[in-house]
Amino acid sequence: MNRRDLFKGVFATTALSYPLYKFINLLITRDSFQQLSSPKISKTRNYIQFNFYGGPTRWCYDHLLNPYNDKYYHHPMANNQISPSLSKKEKFYHQKKYKGINLPLLWHENLLNKTPMKELLNNALIIRGAHLQGTTGHPMSSSKTIAPSIGGLSIDGLLADRSEKLLSSITIGDTPVNRAFKSVSSSCIQINGNVNNKLSYLLTPFYLEKNGHRDKEVDLVVEEVIHIINESQESLTLKNDLKKARQFFGDNITLFLNEYSSLVQKYDQIIKESIKHKIKGIDDHVIPTPRLPLTVKGDKSIDDLLGPYKVSNVYMLNMDLREILNKAEISQMSENFALAEFISKYGLSSSIVFANKNEIGNMFENITHEMAYTENMIVREFDKETNTTTLRAKSSPRKETPRLSFDSHTTGSIINTLTCSKFFYSFSNCLNELISRLKDIKLEKGNLFEETIIHVTSEFDRWPEENLSGSAHNEQSHVSTFYSGIIHEPIVLGNIFTGDKNSSSEAYTIGNSAPVKELKQRVHIGHISSTLSTLLRVPPIVKRAESLVEIQQGRVVSRIERARNIEGSYENYLG
Repeated sequence: MNRRDLFKGVFATTALSYPLYKFINLLITRDSFQQLSSPKISKTRNYIQFNFYGGPTRWCYDHLLNPYNDKYYHHPMANNQISPSLSKKEKFYHQKKYKGINLPLLWHENLLNKTPMKELLNNALIIRGAHLQGTTGHPMSSSKTIAPSIGGLSIDGLLADRSEKLLSSITIGDTPVNRAFKSVSSSCIQINGNVNNKLSYLLTPFYLEKNGHRDKEVDLVVEEVIHIINESQESLTLKNDLKKARQFFGDNITLFLNEYSSLVQKYDQIIKESIKHKIKGIDDHVIPTPRLPLTVKGDKSIDDLLGPYKVSNVYMLNMDLREILNKAEISQMSENFALAEFISKYGLSSSIVFANKNEIGNMFENITHEMAYTENMIVREFDKETNTTTLRAKSSPRKETPRLSFDSHTTGSIINTLTCSKFFYSFSNCLNELISRLKDIKLEKGNLFEETIIHVTSEFDRWPEENLSGSAHNEQSHVSTFYSGIIHEPIVLGNIFTGDKNSSSEAYTIGNSAPVKELKQRVHIGHISSTLSTLLRVPPIVKRAESLVEIQQGRVVSRIERARNIEGSYENYLG
């Protein structure tokens, strides 16, 4: 009996879940047992995607609206700083240079370990102004971040087909991003975001505990394989390796779970300290909010006057706005980073994708205000004679815990600037810790960070509302940022339109995709995918879309001009 027949025989007689199936297959085809150990250089680079499904605004973070001093028209929704007064129309998009690139002030904040946050960009490639080629809404647009042609192969599918690792591909969450996996011949382990211990979920097929007693699944499976080996007179080495494998998992699973638990605690502490940290220009001062009654000149709606302080249908008034984060938590982030570090450290998988636990992703959990107002608690009065609008409370305020969604249709500008800045600061501290650990893991040549691509993305950025009460989808302004040890300097690519002051809909610079000279067209999601393929050492999925970079002597080099702001608007470009 050859090894292929042996493999078929085992799985024709044994009901197995995927990880154990993969593990036994590796043993049979390799005739060797490799314990969990430091990873080795593979045919492909490892891939970690952090996907913020819902499309939060990223103007304070990596959506750089004016990196090289081009023409720029500021929209007050795109602020990256908060005034200590109640001014809401003032320009608060402030930047400082780093290595020739204008960066929002958040990047000039120190991380918790005193490292300047901007140093993360020494290994970053930012591609802005990519359009989504006709798709709208979250499901299809988000799917393109992993599978650029709807229904076609996915990036993690390509990696899975080339993987020799125990768990070729993992996806965490329950969104269209997680369901977009498609390969030629491989499987992907999908873990629902509501699973409490994700590593335990992954390792359960190897070693089960039921009511405090070890389940016999692993023993039964291995005994079945050994029985078939005996009948086929296969190698004694393989039989011994199977026995060693059984003993290895029996002895070490508890150690792995304990290590993972420690990693979760580490990242959880980082997040808690990040939320408490006061960011210069954001929450290092009191953030005042309006008080009722409120009278202003003109015929104004409630959102015209209170929109910047709105979350969903709740207005955060009569307070220092910073108080809404007193009890705030970030769901899943600590587990996600812990799993990314563990999987990377032991070389368990070629790709892992993190998205929201469901399609209603919250930036923060437990946003609270003890004396908030909903819209039906406020009465609006307009006096024609004096041309004034007055807002009054028609009932007493009450405690509210509104949902702060990534999909920020009804998140006002000031609350949005505060919460996005705090979220991306927390994320950056976790990212810095993960990257540091990847750099510590030495390979035969270089370190693990040089063999890893970390992709930070969401389906699109936003189109701001004029009254600053929220923002809509903007499928013309996708942003992807890649971190890797093969990127040796900050690189910003992708052109955007400046906007046109004479335009009724595009008077401002908000990131809308503009043509690039070398491409003779705008950057689109296919170019993002092909660039990622170049970084990962896999064939492009969209063959007609060229990569925006190439790798020369182990470092990433741009193939197109640096990011520019092109005068005009997207609507005029379309004719």
